[in-house]
Amino acid sequence: MGLWRNLFGPGQNEVWGDVAKQIGADFTEAGWMKRGRIDLRAKDHTITLDTFTTGGGENASTETRMRAPFRNGSGLTMNIYRDNAFARLGKLVGMQDIAVGDAFFDDAFVIQGEPEARIKAFLQDAKLRELIQAQPRIAFQIAKGKGLFSQNYPDGIDDLQFLCVGVVKDAQRLKQLFELFASAIDRLTEIDPGCRFDVNMTPK
Repeated sequence: MGLWRNLFGPGQNEVWGDVAKQIGADFTEAGWMKRGRIDLRAKDHTITLDTFTTGGGENASTETRMRAPFRNGSGLTMNIYRDNAFARLGKLVGMQDIAVGDAFFDDAFVIQGEPEARIKAFLQDAKLRELIQAQPRIAFQIAKGKGLFSQNYPDGIDDLQFLCVGVVKDAQRLKQLFELFASAIDRLTEIDPGCRFDVNMTPK
């Protein structure tokens, strides 16, 4: 075990277990046919970190996922990801990319969603933008409650969701992710009265 740790660093269970203790969350160990997960419960929301795998064999791909289900009474949509060559090509043919007035942030990210005024208001929080920028790989979005990467929630319940390829085992980055979600939840409920989080809504 010591040699393995020296060669490859601490494993998912060690890192995630330590992070859960530090933030006061519940931790479930990863094991045979069982995904590791962290559930952080606050007075008005639950944030869940886990992994999921798509495909099989040589085509299998594992991603780290963070979710917080909420009642999306306004039908708010959002998708934020780092700029790339495909996005730049899309912009040439009219793909949506909202500018929030922070030149560095606007250059680094593609920002999409409706209504645009609320997405802009959401991202006026400098600390929130800083936490998004701290993630080297990010797909930060509001995902429909029925779909491949989401639990099938009742109508009107969607996921605030983060996805990235691979299993994140950097403790500092994981804590920043939980901080990002806590800040995003506060901001969403501040700028959109239709967003209602509930601690009793916990993803499976």
